[in-house]
Amino acid sequence: MVRRLLKTLAGLGIAAALFLALVISPFSVESTTYKCDGRFYSAETGSVTGKVFVKIERHLPWLFWADDYGRTYFESMPNNPIHSFVVKFYRLVAASEHALKIMDFDESQKGVFSTLSGRLSLETYAGRFEGECSRITV
Repeated sequence: MVRRLLKTLAGLGIAAALFLALVISPFSVESTTYKCDGRFYSAETGSVTGKVFVKIERHLPWLFWADDYGRTYFESMPNNPIHSFVVKFYRLVAASEHALKIMDFDESQKGVFSTLSGRLSLETYAGRFEGECSRITV
């Protein structure tokens, strides 16, 4: 009797885990894309104009097992011949209601994005990017 109950509970636990992983998780992310125009600053190239495309994936509240706010993807395109194009992936940690800390996976902070003003400050392979972002549809 107890053995049958344990098997049933284990089966229900596995079914619940599969349900969360396959059904709930894909609908637990809200995605927004931005185009940012600004400048890249580095000792190597000085100051050059460029743009960054940002995709922010925010975990929705019922994704309680997530250990961060979400993730973000960057496409950097500085206007210089040394660095042309790169895609980078970072973790997001909510610093406040309107500011998102952009963290690398070694827990070092790489930048800040303001959802209120649309300002982005980000350390990239081509130097520090500072710019204004506007929401776009993809």
